[in-house]
Amino acid sequence: MSSGISVEGIFRRSGSTAMIEKLMNEFQTVNDPWAIDLSSVSIHSVAGLFKRYLQQLSEPVVPMSFQPELLNAYESTPSTYYVYQKRDRLIGACQALPQKHCELLSLVLYTAHAISRHSDQNKMSAENLAIIFAPTCIRLDGLAHLLSDDSSAKSTHKGSTITISDNNKPSQVKTRLEQGIGNFCRSVLSRPKHAMDEEKPRSTYSVLRYAPDKLMELNLIKENSRWNKLFEFMINHP
Repeated sequence: MSSGISVEGIFRRSGSTAMIEKLMNEFQTVNDPWAIDLSSVSIHSVAGLFKRYLQQLSEPVVPMSFQPELLNAYESTPSTYYVYQKRDRLIGACQALPQKHCELLSLVLYTAHAISRHSDQNKMSAENLAIIFAPTCIRLDGLAHLLSDDSSAKSTHKGSTITISDNNKPSQVKTRLEQGIGNFCRSVLSRPKHAMDEEKPRSTYSVLRYAPDKLMELNLIKENSRWNKLFEFMINHP
């Protein structure tokens, strides 16, 4: 990873699906995963393998039962607090996670922090990395469904899961968050055309109307935004 840390679009650009599948099979079959030669593999494929591993864990990096406490630690801290005080509260919430989950979350955050320090070259700021890692680590299933593409849905390993342990070996995910959110907003946030009631004042405003399923989707986008902000802070202050 260190040799490709300055490559533009790391973790955002997709790697080779064929290479990711090949690497996944190797990691699942070899006795010593450290013996696998990655020197000629694109950094985007290596990053794609790591994202697949996170996505196919049997439960999220941050288990659902711990998610409210983590959000509360970030959002309930007064804005007048110093950064280190907010960070200390988040560290306390993270340490309450099961040990393997806490260790894996720390690995994700430190990796993202290291990449963000080269954002002038790789164009991956803490904000950009949070957009990628927050939904992956939290497993917002509704949002993941909205933003998934056909290729990820057709993965030959669909439905397989990995349990967090010392002997884990990576699997795959593909996410297109920026494109998905952009397409969704364009399709939902358009004003309907209303006939103007002649008896009403001309200053009457038309109102955006949403079907219940669209309101649910908007709530998912809002929830994702909260997690993005939290992860951006943790990436900046690991």
